[in-house]
Amino acid sequence: MIEILLGRDRFTLYVPMKFIVGYEPISWSEALWACRRGIINREAIVELAASRIGMDPGSQQAQIDLSLLKPENDVEIKELAEHLADQEQPANEEHVEAKWLRITLAWLISNWRKFSNPAGVLENVVSEFRYPDALEAINHAVAGAAGLAHEVDTDACLALLKQHFIDQGLPLPSQH
Repeated sequence: MIEILLGRDRFTLYVPMKFIVGYEPISWSEALWACRRGIINREAIVELAASRIGMDPGSQQAQIDLSLLKPENDVEIKELAEHLADQEQPANEEHVEAKWLRITLAWLISNWRKFSNPAGVLENVVSEFRYPDALEAINHAVAGAAGLAHEVDTDACLALLKQHFIDQGLPLPSQH
């Protein structure tokens, strides 16, 4: 999970599946990668199954079974999701991590104004992904933003983040 620590406040950030499937398609192996790292939770895996019913006739029954499970059914969710992932081509770990960073940052852009300290949330996210070199300007801009005494220009951080998406040719999500 992405643990967000802002000063003395702590909370867990999960990217909602509704946003994910609306922004960029993901595979089962990508969903499992994100679930293992806490970017999404088991409920999101169940939601993904429900959203994909009818898309792949070969795995229809497994997706139906998975979509009917309650999030508390850890073992069954894991087994069915792994079964579905095993039917796919193996995913490149580096590609998957970059994809989830992109999705998480897109979700953050979309929800920027909902956070009291969005630059601090951004710092926690890039920290979770080990401060990628491709985000050097952003990493520098948000350094210390999650702390108690550091003031950061949140509009400038959002502008840097959006510029990164533009420079990479990535779609900008709409802000809520």
